[in-house]
Amino acid sequence: MTETKQDSRKAETVDENDMSLFQTAISPSTALKLATLVYPTQAVRVRGEVTSLRFYPNKNDPVRMYGDLSDGYGRIGFAIKPTNQLKLLGQHIELMGCLETGIHIYHDGLKLELHGEMKGEYHVDAIQSKDISALADRGRVPLRFFFDNYDIDQLCFITTKRGKKDLFSAAGDMDLMQKVQTQECRFTNKDNVMDAIKMAALTPNVQALAIARGGSASTDMMIWDDVDVVEALLETNIPFYTALGHSDQTLLADKHSDESFYTPTALGASIRDIKENIADKNRLIRKTREQEQQIRNSEPARQKLKKIMIYSIVINLGLVSAIALYFWW
Repeated sequence: MTETKQDSRKAETVDENDMSLFQTAISPSTALKLATLVYPTQAVRVRGEVTSLRFYPNKNDPVRMYGDLSDGYGRIGFAIKPTNQLKLLGQHIELMGCLETGIHIYHDGLKLELHGEMKGEYHVDAIQSKDISALADRGRVPLRFFFDNYDIDQLCFITTKRGKKDLFSAAGDMDLMQKVQTQECRFTNKDNVMDAIKMAALTPNVQALAIARGGSASTDMMIWDDVDVVEALLETNIPFYTALGHSDQTLLADKHSDESFYTPTALGASIRDIKENIADKNRLIRKTREQEQQIRNSEPARQKLKKIMIYSIVINLGLVSAIALYFWW
């Protein structure tokens, strides 16, 4: 331990004139290779949902299986021996092996990967939809109607980091989205979600809630079929909108929301379209009012011109009559 501390102090006090290691500039990928992380050296067991799966060299006769394992919030890669137990995305499996780090070939930065074997599959019980018909029904407020009366800063988003990223990207107008209020939380934790709902509803000026969930893991989907969570949303007595990601089932939160969207991206795109339509409508109203004002301003001039034309006609008729009488006599 003493040696490590001494080495650490030496590393912190490297002589600035000693540039032997840095004679040639290195690339970012090379710099990443120089970085080291501290992780368990012994084998670990990790369980989660398979969110991606690849076979090397081919699916029919693989010698290695690669993929990603997620708990709905974090994700690690894996490289394991071929097994007939692992066939589909969405399976919940347990792996055992050693953790290693390396450069991520699809994204910038480092990756954490488990190298080992599959120990088995486990079952995740889906929470059955519960009857909450005893809760008072209420009038629904579609998102476009909400924006007819309120601005974007009066809508509070309860979201995961990934959901927020997808939502803001689809909305397009970053200056506009900077006005929004957000409550980030982990959707795998019921207590965190309940607290986020209460805090969002009590935030000053908030008139509606929007729940945006990003990612493809199903482990954080079940909470939106929980009667306590949906009841907490209904008891806020304000509109709420859901964008819970890819799902084949209608969850309680979707069923009782004022409007449901398939993904955070779809919600962001809808906000963008609604705000653009409102802006176009306001521009048309302003233009119409300006034209009406121009007409009102030009009305006295029109009346004056009308009088001049009448006087001109009368004078011309009198002149013609005088000439006719002159020749007649």
